[in-house]
Amino acid sequence: KFKCSISLANREEIIGYIGALEYRRASIELAHAFKMIAREKPSVKFLIIGSGPLKSKLMKLINNDPILRSKLKLIDSVPYEDLPKYMNKLRVLVFPSRQDGLPNTIIEAMACGCIVLASPIGGIPDVIIHNKTGFLLKALSPHAIRETLLQVMSYSDYRLSTLSMNAVTFVKNLFSLESAIKRWHKILK
Repeated sequence: KFKCSISLANREEIIGYIGALEYRRASIELAHAFKMIAREKPSVKFLIIGSGPLKSKLMKLINNDPILRSKLKLIDSVPYEDLPKYMNKLRVLVFPSRQDGLPNTIIEAMACGCIVLASPIGGIPDVIIHNKTGFLLKALSPHAIRETLLQVMSYSDYRLSTLSMNAVTFVKNLFSLESAIKRWHKILK
């Protein structure tokens, strides 16, 4: 279900986040980064899919800023089977996290051809190879997230499309049934 059905070059400039709205996921810091980018890059739109304990704080931040409110769509949740449709609209998925293993959201977004920016924690650096299959965030402050996003958005469509296809290929090779069978054969020998 998770596959690249819209090439990166044919997607609008939409930056998104899909996940829990909680402290460990740095969702408030991300919203502040979005607020800054909304002023610097008028063509960019934002999508957040998620809910959690920080939702009311996030809603307040969005509603108190008319510029951000006009550019950001917040959706509580979507059926799992609809996630590929949303991921194929995103140009960039940001996944800032203080604590994680290897979130499925990152792998699914890569399979859909999203450019992924994520924290270098847990198993994330095993799939996000900086500047090859995605980008690793240096820090979780709003300014650090903003800086990385602006840098990535400044890259040419060719460079980003190449990186997008690298991510799709990486996920296909690593998580295909054939690949899993080969790994199990090695383990069981």
